[in-house]
Amino acid sequence: MQIRIYLIVAVCGICRLADGQSPSNEQFIAGLNTVRSEALRKDAGALHALNDLLERWDSLQVPPAVQQSFLVSSWYASSVQSCSEAFIQRKSDKTYGKNTMPLMVGDLAILSRNKDMAELLVEGFLTNRYPFPIDPGSAIFFEFSQYGLHDSMRIGEIGAGSGIISQVIGASYQHLEIYVNELEPKLVGYIEEKLQQTGCIRPSNRMVVVQGEKSSTKLEGKNLDLILIRDSFHHFSKKGKMLNSIAKSLHPAGRVVVVEPVLDAVSPDSLHCSKLMKKPDILKAFRNAGFELQAAIDDAGTQIFIFEKGR
Repeated sequence: MQIRIYLIVAVCGICRLADGQSPSNEQFIAGLNTVRSEALRKDAGALHALNDLLERWDSLQVPPAVQQSFLVSSWYASSVQSCSEAFIQRKSDKTYGKNTMPLMVGDLAILSRNKDMAELLVEGFLTNRYPFPIDPGSAIFFEFSQYGLHDSMRIGEIGAGSGIISQVIGASYQHLEIYVNELEPKLVGYIEEKLQQTGCIRPSNRMVVVQGEKSSTKLEGKNLDLILIRDSFHHFSKKGKMLNSIAKSLHPAGRVVVVEPVLDAVSPDSLHCSKLMKKPDILKAFRNAGFELQAAIDDAGTQIFIFEKGR
């Protein structure tokens, strides 16, 4: 993962990170290492096969963005949707082209056997070579530093996908209530099964998987200290109603952190979702719902927005 340069724009002016500054939260690193260690213990042979696969992709000069995109899509198609290898192969050929994303017999089986490690790699927590050590230069660590995480928080993750972010948080801090919200029923089942099987979550934490709705978080009245929306806001089909629900789910002094790629900052020929929004449209949606922008952090196409409810 490449190290990125950030521009932080706060409502009170412009701030700059000191050179070399990076988050050094020992709790978070320890929790992440617990999740990583659990993934390493599951199937050593599969992990070495994954390493060989990633090395082959690099030797064939498969772009990192294509590798990451394929890891996400193949994990979802295989582990969540239970699609066949033949179906995934056809979709890959159509999306990336055979020459761009060359697959061999057995590649998809390797990825399926390594779904827990793949989740960590996709988010950028680890380097992509065995034994997959933590990558302290990854952008994800800066992102986590903006969450303001500490013990004894009430947290909601909206559109949680695989649930890996909430899992890492639950392994890192104590006395938390974490509500893992997802709209798609199959993903809800996937997260529930994973959280039941993992031994990483600290015993003092309460993890609740919530089946969301298009217009509701199903978390109203929870008085959450922090709500995370990562790479999912552009998928909300009823944004106004969802933002009203989010406001009702938040503590009066709580924060909403939104991590979103924005259409006006991505290359037209890059791999990106067709539903991406422009930055002004995101800000307008939150402003119309009564939120106040506290900071906007620009990461070359991805934005980290921090909102609070209007006073």
